[in-house]
Amino acid sequence: MCHQLSKHLLFILFCLGLGLGAQADDRLAPGLAALERNQPKTAARSWRLLADQGVPEAQNALALLYQQGSGVPQDYDEAIRLLESASAQQLSIATYNLGLAYYEGTGVKVDFGKAITLFLEAAEADIAAAQYMLGVVFFLGQGTEVAIDESIRWLNLAGRQNYPEAQLMLAQLFLTVASGDVRLVDAHVWGTIAFANGMEQALDVTNYTQAALNKKQTAQAEAIIGECREDISSCNS
Repeated sequence: MCHQLSKHLLFILFCLGLGLGAQADDRLAPGLAALERNQPKTAARSWRLLADQGVPEAQNALALLYQQGSGVPQDYDEAIRLLESASAQQLSIATYNLGLAYYEGTGVKVDFGKAITLFLEAAEADIAAAQYMLGVVFFLGQGTEVAIDESIRWLNLAGRQNYPEAQLMLAQLFLTVASGDVRLVDAHVWGTIAFANGMEQALDVTNYTQAALNKKQTAQAEAIIGECREDISSCNS
């Protein structure tokens, strides 16, 4: 369901917040169908029944509704309670969402250290959004020292899961001395991939790299891009 194009922004955001891939958990499907019909109250009722039974996926979904005040009164405390319960049951996307709450201060005081701990746990479970956020915090030095190499490592992992924001950030990083040295080929590779994934800002990178690369570098970049398009998970840039 979530892999299909939807005109409802809220529904798309829920697909991201639920961490759903090609198919949703069957137990969440009625609620997701209601949400796509723009009936968040129906979705909330569906997920509340499951959440009260301790189903972590439903707790995570319901928490997102409480955060947004969609279909239920906005209640950040209840959202945190539900996320904590789902995270305690090893639902990695809930752990990420809980980390994001601490990062943004949504229902809790901003705590970058706590956010990093939760992002790390989710990132180790291959949640691409958590890997991306680790790239951000290590780049900005939020709750930790600035660590560009560590930032790039996590961004690479997210980029290889086809996470567009990570791909864009990699392209921008490789185009600056922040990465240790300007890496035109890498910048062009990730900029091209990010742009193909809808990151229009990446065009600023690729416009520059196209003019700056020599013929040998251009050929190298195009070869890598071809490999990445065949299998983004093994993109060697």
